[in-house]
Amino acid sequence: MNFKYILRRIQQSPPFNQAVLELSGGEKRIDLSGLSGSRRAFWTAALADKGYPIVVVCSSDANARELLEDLKGFTGRVFYYPSLQPVLYNDMVHSMEAEWERIAALGALTFGDADIAVATVEALMFPVMPPERYKEYTLHVEVGQRPGMEEVIKGLTLAGYEREDMTEGPGQFSARGGILDVFPVGASFSYRMEFFGDEVESIRIMDTHSQRSVERVDSVRIPPCRELIMLPEEGKNIARGMDADLKETVKAIRASGQRDRAAELEGEVSRVKEAILTGAGSRFLGNYHMYGCRTTDFFEYLGENHLLVLDNPVRIFEEAEKFHTDFLNHYSDRLERGAALHRQRHRIFDPAQLEVMLEKRPVVGITDILKGRGRDFHFSTRSMGTFHGKLPLFTKEVARLRREGYLVCVLAGSTSRQEILEQELKKEDIFPAVAGGITGRDFMDGEVVLDTGAVREGFLFPQAKLAVFSDRDIFGASKKRLKPSKKAKKQGIEIFTELSPGDYVVHENLGIGIYRGIRELKVEGIKRDYLQIEYRGGDMLYLPTYQSHLIQKYVGAEGKKVRVNKMGGREWAKTKAGVKKAIEGMARELLQLYAAREAAEGYAFSPDTIWQKQFDDLFPYEETPDQLRCIEETKRDMERKRPMDRLLCGDVGYGKTEVAMRAAFKAVMDGKQVAMLVPTTILAQQHYNTFRQRMEQFPVNVEMISRFRTAGRQQEILRLLKEGNIDILIGTHRLLQPDVQFKDLGLLIVDEEQRFGVLHKEAIKKLKENIDVLTLTATPTPRTLHMSMAGMRDMSILLDPPRDRYPVETYIVEQSDRLIRDAILRELGRNGQVYFVHNRINSIEKMARELKALVPEASIGIAHGRMDEGTLEKVMVDFYEGKYDILLCTTIIENGLDMPNVNTLIVTDSDRLGLSQMYQLKGRVGRSNRLAYAYFTYRKDKVLTEAAEKRLKAIKEFTEFGAGFKIALRDLEIRGAGNILGPEQHGHMITVGYDLYCKLLDQTVKELNGLPVEKRVETQLDFKVDAYIPDSYIGDEKQKVEIYRRIASIETDVDYSDVTEEIKDRFGDPPLPVVNLLLLSYIKSLCQGLGIAAVEQRGNLIKVQFTEDAPVKPRTIAELMSGYPGKLKFRATATPGFTFKTDAADPRRMLLVIKSLLEKIICFNKD
Repeated sequence: MNFKYILRRIQQSPPFNQAVLELSGGEKRIDLSGLSGSRRAFWTAALADKGYPIVVVCSSDANARELLEDLKGFTGRVFYYPSLQPVLYNDMVHSMEAEWERIAALGALTFGDADIAVATVEALMFPVMPPERYKEYTLHVEVGQRPGMEEVIKGLTLAGYEREDMTEGPGQFSARGGILDVFPVGASFSYRMEFFGDEVESIRIMDTHSQRSVERVDSVRIPPCRELIMLPEEGKNIARGMDADLKETVKAIRASGQRDRAAELEGEVSRVKEAILTGAGSRFLGNYHMYGCRTTDFFEYLGENHLLVLDNPVRIFEEAEKFHTDFLNHYSDRLERGAALHRQRHRIFDPAQLEVMLEKRPVVGITDILKGRGRDFHFSTRSMGTFHGKLPLFTKEVARLRREGYLVCVLAGSTSRQEILEQELKKEDIFPAVAGGITGRDFMDGEVVLDTGAVREGFLFPQAKLAVFSDRDIFGASKKRLKPSKKAKKQGIEIFTELSPGDYVVHENLGIGIYRGIRELKVEGIKRDYLQIEYRGGDMLYLPTYQSHLIQKYVGAEGKKVRVNKMGGREWAKTKAGVKKAIEGMARELLQLYAAREAAEGYAFSPDTIWQKQFDDLFPYEETPDQLRCIEETKRDMERKRPMDRLLCGDVGYGKTEVAMRAAFKAVMDGKQVAMLVPTTILAQQHYNTFRQRMEQFPVNVEMISRFRTAGRQQEILRLLKEGNIDILIGTHRLLQPDVQFKDLGLLIVDEEQRFGVLHKEAIKKLKENIDVLTLTATPTPRTLHMSMAGMRDMSILLDPPRDRYPVETYIVEQSDRLIRDAILRELGRNGQVYFVHNRINSIEKMARELKALVPEASIGIAHGRMDEGTLEKVMVDFYEGKYDILLCTTIIENGLDMPNVNTLIVTDSDRLGLSQMYQLKGRVGRSNRLAYAYFTYRKDKVLTEAAEKRLKAIKEFTEFGAGFKIALRDLEIRGAGNILGPEQHGHMITVGYDLYCKLLDQTVKELNGLPVEKRVETQLDFKVDAYIPDSYIGDEKQKVEIYRRIASIETDVDYSDVTEEIKDRFGDPPLPVVNLLLLSYIKSLCQGLGIAAVEQRGNLIKVQFTEDAPVKPRTIAELMSGYPGKLKFRATATPGFTFKTDAADPRRMLLVIKSLLEKIICFNKD
């Protein structure tokens, strides 16, 4: 436990001792009062530290997660057991985060890994598998064990894990040769097991993004993937029970005249029953366990000495009743409509059953009002209040408490804040003891202890002479710590997307063809793999895998017919030349922009001031590593003489605004003004509130100009701005009007530039001249990405996820009135709000009427882009202020609104939306520490297009945060690049494909700038060795193509070692043909650097041919000949070269000889 010195103080207090005495004496129920807020966590941790394993039951998810975050400050052995949605929809595809969290908690309780578990009362009402079954289906794998790989695979399959070609998420495993990758549910990362025969030779933590190992471990425990698992004989019992219940249910439905409904239900039950009988029905068991699957309750996982703590018992039982009533209403409605079976009413436990379960164990109730039953204990604690960063007042309060004999514990939240507070306390002659969280000694009355730990709020506890201050009490906001994560070295943005047979590809020299797969060919007795590409007329190209860099997947425009080229002839060369000529104009424009930017002289901002450091330290979270890097990059850029033009990319909630605020503060510290341009008025209001709140302790004047301001107030703001009395002005395109005049503008911040129209963008360009510009975006357009990668714009990327945000529970399901009503009522039941997205303006009023009839108890606001601006703003503001329960709208909400109270999103006809749109919409919910839900629905019985299916699958795949770049690139792949380049350029892009278009643009810019355009020598290698990837080593074709491309990308000895290590790590020791392939690729890269056109093996002779302009010095050849007398003969012809006679007998040895020879040439050439 952390903060032992605080816990010991609590443990020594009279009420704590009396309560423990009652519990140890066998008392079954005691009640405590005076423990609200973070005090619950301190008391619970103190009790757990005494050796009591504890389960805390909360009335709501929000309360539970707050308590959980506080408890994590004391111990890493705390687990959360959340609720599920008890809906009876069988066709719902949903994310599994909540169930996996539950499984992890059950495992921690089963194997004694939990000091404390926190659960909601709803969570306890779901049946789970018995503990002995949980143990039976849990795999324990240790280094040195001999379980055999096939046995482990069998165990994983029985436990509900799915076999995939590549392990990319929880609940998946993949096997290749002697390597088994698995991502255990509830774990933060995946594991790689390497077998030698039946023995587990090694286990390594693996980064799923890079597919590389990170560190070795001795063992791994893999829990079941589902919380309900059935035995084969139980499957038969379930099927019989379903048949019997179906017979009775259908009889009643038909009697009511709903024959169609009866037939639908029979079909649905038949489908589920077939899945259950074939062993593939585990996902349906939640709705059908009552027919014969052995289940139990959560409490069976607890030991005899487990203690139950009920946080507000009255509220807990009220919530249990409400939850059960809501479920019965849902069940009854479905039963009436012929969409449920009679016995499905037993899907969850009822409150009476729950009460019986609770009565079996000792219970501590934490309540506001004691009942006076004699087993009640009051803790006379109170909160500290807040000092809002006024540190002199805080230090005076510490001095007073110290004089009164209190042990004063100050939890600073971070090292930087600890240093600030230490200096402030010393000014009052208070020299605190600096603790490290887990200090072993007790502190005396009157001592002051300074620690880096964090809780939400402190307290005063006179009975223990204890005062605890949290960083939130002192600064007004707390530094929230980030969880460390195990990651391999971050890789660049992966542009190349998966290649599948049937995909269109672009060959740089031959044009557009159709990729048909990998083909193994034997030429002169030598085996090689080739990429087969079909061209017009059925012509086939067999491209050697080492030339795979010459092809890219074709990305054009969705729905456009792709013209396949004819192999050979002049057609493709003419096309490419035409496009290159057409983009010269665009390239010139980009070049002028870039040159002007480089030559421009701006303002060099001063280094950080003391106030800047204080401002930075008041940030209420611990910065992510990416945030710190992006802040540093931005500040250093501002301190240069050249005007900054930096693009800051990061997902919703990743801290872009904080980077912008620090840049703005830096500008103001130098007496400069700041303009922040945003696409919507409500976003301006939100940024205005954020900036004002963040800067309230400093003399910084923040204002906003928008429709929220009267005409008179706007004129006043403009006057103050011109006089220099406004430091930061936030606004929409109103900022771009000629009457907005700054006295000394130094920084422009643009939020989501792509949301502005062409005319506004022109105005932005004029505003940008000679001042620093910071542009914020979540999903950059491909053109923006390319410009940044090409160095025409500086780019900072935020990839680290925020803390206290949970992946949104994502559901993909057929549209249904009941689903919509259930989802809305569930959100309204926790006093939340709902986004309902219907992206068709012409039918939005009709949708509003249907929605009102469906949920009459909800108030509905309507918002869409054709409304006049004033009306739209009023609706948005009213919704923001809670005047509507539901906002029925088009995709207008994707524009970055921040509404923490909106945590349910329902999207109709989601198959018609683009992937980036869906991703942005999903980012509108889950903006607080409350679990959020997103329902992407499509019309019943609608046949989805292939592109729509891909989009829905992708939005489900990318549930984790930080997926914005993946989304931008996958969207590019699915829908094509869209009209991002203007209509004329878009046509050229379609002709040659996006990747080649960007490459041609890049080449043209370099040519116009007089820079050398690298001409890659395509070296021909002819060695009599097998060099390919056997199916027995990598069987999956997509992975094989990916590895061929990785091998073909080798350019240096570091690349050679790195790719070799990666392949060995992922697939095991490579066979000889793969070793040869790696060596050939490295040899090829050496040849290209030396301008070698061809290397050919003839017996024991090696023939090397240079290009005409090979960069090899004459003295290099002379040194080489003197080093190998009689073996090396130089040929000084129009195409120079040499022959080398070697003693190497086998081809493999020959490769090593030529590698050594080429490395010597490079070495001689450098001297």
